[in-house]
Amino acid sequence: MKRTIISALAWIALISITAPVQAADAVVLVPYGATWKYMDNGSNQGTNWIGDTFIDSTWAAGPAQLGFGEGDEATVVSYGPDSGNKHVTTYFRHGFTAPDPTGFVVVRMRVRRDDGAIVYLNGNEVFRDNMPAGPVNFETFALQACSDDGDDLHETLINP
Repeated sequence: MKRTIISALAWIALISITAPVQAADAVVLVPYGATWKYMDNGSNQGTNWIGDTFIDSTWAAGPAQLGFGEGDEATVVSYGPDSGNKHVTTYFRHGFTAPDPTGFVVVRMRVRRDDGAIVYLNGNEVFRDNMPAGPVNFETFALQACSDDGDDLHETLINP
């Protein structure tokens, strides 16, 4: 058994991780509705937060779907005190234990985001959508506003 941490930067409403891809053999590692730790106060968390040794015990927790503004969220996160000047970044973390990770051929990950997201698995970037290339920080904006408003699932395959 290997403890794994998935960390996501920016607003992610929902994330599901399943391995392997074949439905008959699928093992759900992070189910829809899983409880996530999150930091929604507009602070600069630097880069240590993506690692598996980061202590997130002071972060809030709540079940997915996480977000704000549509009324369908299981957990409403704060955008700050001014609706006209919202926090750029909300951080999310979820730890899970993978049964015999050497047996996984591929991992399918699905993300809802508004407007951009970067996902890390054990400190390594595994997904980037609508975010600029290269280093980012808590004040980095998405490349563009998205018309799907976080409704679409964005899927990627990860080689474990």
